[in-house]
Amino acid sequence: MALAGIILAAGKGTRMKSDLPKVLHLCNGLPMAELVGRALRAAGVTDCVVIVGHGSDQVKATLGDKHYRYAEQAEQLGTGHAALMANEALKDFDGDVIVTAGDTPLLSGEALERLVSAHRDAHAICTVASFYASDPKGYGRVKRNGDGKPTHIVEEKDATPDEKTILEVNSGVYCFDCQALFAILPTLSNQNSQGEYYLPDALAAFARNGKTTHAVVLEEELFMGVNDRWQLAEASRLLNQSILRAHAESGVTIVDPLSTWISPEVEIGQDTVIEPMTSITG
Repeated sequence: MALAGIILAAGKGTRMKSDLPKVLHLCNGLPMAELVGRALRAAGVTDCVVIVGHGSDQVKATLGDKHYRYAEQAEQLGTGHAALMANEALKDFDGDVIVTAGDTPLLSGEALERLVSAHRDAHAICTVASFYASDPKGYGRVKRNGDGKPTHIVEEKDATPDEKTILEVNSGVYCFDCQALFAILPTLSNQNSQGEYYLPDALAAFARNGKTTHAVVLEEELFMGVNDRWQLAEASRLLNQSILRAHAESGVTIVDPLSTWISPEVEIGQDTVIEPMTSITG
């Protein structure tokens, strides 16, 4: 079955304190949105729509048009509204679609493959990737029924004290039946504390309508979001460590991992020795 992708990349990223759109900040040498796009392609996405808004011209110029199409979100009215902006581009697409934010640079193609596989095995209309948070504050809590199926996601600001004790949280990454998604999005309400159209409310709407919903639990570290420069530095460090380990497991000697930086595009032959204080970019 065909697989499409939607990258939500319209936000400014105020906490980055930068004129550069947040999703274009480099994480170990590549824009965060491009790292997300590569994960989507590794999972089998063949048609990817990037939702742009703030700095749209910069985003388009940086990412290019080889792997991406674009849709404009002129007003930031929430994640549900943002996803709806891809309707025109994907109106004839028959298959599943992964929806994810453009500021999750540690997301991997392997994790997205697991999401899609779980979605299809469950014959679901909507599947959310969830994780058990070491600190759930700020995340939407995943609520399940007696059969273990997710029924809705409660945002932190709308959660009761009891709901805030739930440790299973929403990663913000979903797999939907594409046409079903675009049919349900216009029906969502913005009657919440933020006055926005929440993409997670699509899951609740499907559940109310008797459609099959599903949640697959993945590793917390995959979904590290980047909201400021310190989080960007931490994400770069974690990405770099995973790259160094992959090279080491392929026969490359990394003398000092703490002082070695290798970008994702670099290829290194077996039995190469990488000395300390080395930085290699593609």
